[in-house]
This record gives sequence, structure tokens and C-alpha cells, in this order.
Amino acid sequence: MSSQRDREERIIERLQAGVLPLATPSDTVQLKAIAPTPCDGCLEPDTDLGVGDRAWHALCARFWQGRSEGLRGQSMPPIQSGPGISPARPRWVIVVPIGQLDTYGSFRHRFARSPWVNVVMDRRRGERRQEAGLAPPVERRIIGPRRTGERRPPTTSDRAGAPVFRLAHRSVDWELYESTERERGRCPECDAVVTVEVPLFAEPPVRFELLVRHEPTSPEAHHVVELQSFSQTGRVLMATRLVGRTETDSP
Repeated sequence: MSSQRDREERIIERLQAGVLPLATPSDTVQLKAIAPTPCDGCLEPDTDLGVGDRAWHALCARFWQGRSEGLRGQSMPPIQSGPGISPARPRWVIVVPIGQLDTYGSFRHRFARSPWVNVVMDRRRGERRQEAGLAPPVERRIIGPRRTGERRPPTTSDRAGAPVFRLAHRSVDWELYESTERERGRCPECDAVVTVEVPLFAEPPVRFELLVRHEPTSPEAHHVVELQSFSQTGRVLMATRLVGRTETDSP
């Protein structure tokens, strides 16, 4: 059985191909499927919801409806060209308790285009949040950008080398975990591996960019990383230049 993220990627592919129609306000949601048929969105079995005369998984239907709204009218600011850093894994993980379908659907819709943010359902009874990629234990820390010169709070690390996360925020309907690791990418001019320490955020931005810049200085090259983050409406949340650290490639 595919994960929910795999199902949603399949829904996006079918929407882009024009095979799956966009949701409309007239689509009526029923509490249970009308027949044991495959999901109309992801095409997998074990549906538990009906939309009109079609069978759906509840989470797939929420995602389909939210994605449809976004495709109709919501647009993001144009992505700035440049040598950007692509994340090896999501930097922010939002964990939503099972049963909070509206909250889950809202977050999945908001961050559908962001590779930096992952939204998962809490699976305490089985997977113990393994899907989120969290490295237990984690510690809750005060959220928000740090003051200049302030040291990053200590965190615990996983012996197996898994990424380290901190519990940044907890509410009744969801929890936010944020990676404490440095982000890394390559300079497009000298091919050096550049890492950067990212400021802490009060909430994950909908769009997040890290652009590596090569600035020759004497006696050796210097790298900076331009950070830009945007809200759902396109408002700039933060725009700053960070000092990049050059690492020596391992053999």
C-alpha cells in the first residue's frame, strides 16, 4: 500500500494530465463510500468516503479539493533564477493527529509545492512517526529567528545518523518539528561544497530559497548564501545574506 504522499503525487499527475477533473463546489461529500471500488483520485482500494457518486479515500478527497482550488486561482511569485540549494530532506515536518482531516488537508494544500515542508499523519500506534523522519528524542525550544550572536540551542542526535529535529511548536491540532542541521549545496562557479546555518522560523514559509553566491576575495574565495522566504500570499517574510562555510569533499 502506498503512503499518503505517494497517493497525492499520483493525484497531481492525473490532474496535470487532465485525466482527473478539478473539484467543484457542487461536489457533495458523503461519510462513507457508496461501493467498494478504487479511489477516484489515487486508484487504490479500501475507500472510506464518497464524493457524489464516486468513491474516495478521505485524505485523497481533501487533497484533491484543496489542490483544485489552488490550480484555479492561486499563484505564487515567480521563482528567482539562480544556483539554489535543493533540500536532501524536508526541513520542517508538520505532524497532524489522526482524525484532524481538515487540518491535514489545509496544510497539505498550503505546502503542496514546497520540497522543504512535509505534512504527515501521526501514527503513534504503529510507525511512531517514522514517516516524518524524526530522530527521537527531540526537545521543545523557543521558536522564532535568533538574535545576532545567539547560539543555537543544544539538541540531541541520533546514533544511527538520522537528522536531528527540535519540537518547535505544539498546538491542539498539530505539532511542528524543525531540522537543526546545516543545509548544503554546491557553488556553481568553483564547485565547492557550501554549507549554511539557517535561522530558526516561527512557522515554515510556503516558499523558501537558498541561493549560493561566489564572491572572490583576497586571498581566497568567499561564499554567501542569499535566503528568501515567502508567505502563502507572496509576502516576503525574510530576505538576508548568510555566510557560507566551504567544506572539503570527502574521497
